[in-house]
Amino acid sequence: YKFKINMPGRIQIYNAVTAYYALKELTAKGFNIPYDVMQAEMSRAKMPARIEHISSDPDVFIDGGHNVDGIKNLTNYLSKYYNGRKITFITGMMSDKDIEGSLKIFLPIANTFISAAPNQARAKNAEDLAAIARSLFNGNVIAAPSVEDALKIAFNSLKDHDVLVIMGSLF
Repeated sequence: YKFKINMPGRIQIYNAVTAYYALKELTAKGFNIPYDVMQAEMSRAKMPARIEHISSDPDVFIDGGHNVDGIKNLTNYLSKYYNGRKITFITGMMSDKDIEGSLKIFLPIANTFISAAPNQARAKNAEDLAAIARSLFNGNVIAAPSVEDALKIAFNSLKDHDVLVIMGSLF
């Protein structure tokens, strides 16, 4: 069987295989799901805010991969397809997440890291997040007073072939 997957990231191959076997099981239990319908629906499947490319020149992505596995998938994708390009990350993180572990995954491919605290009670303060990033990263680290300011800072410094990744938890 052949399926076209339009969602980026290697993890989506595994997700598609899981979906295929779930559909196959449903078919075995008497549900009528023709193969051509499976093909069509898999090719149309979307997952908003998961390595979602929203703009070009500069390339802008949004990603809600807020756990270590999600961040690894994002980082692997960017390393494969945007290697050698200047990458700026904007993120805010919750205080109860593995902040240092998460930063260690994506900071090696970053040129600039901009922290911004989302409007959540559990959010890590932007200055504190920036301080952790500085302890792990020799690149440019900026603590923005707000998410809006982080976006302004990023867009004022981006060139056409740069990459901006806006990442954090989905709420």
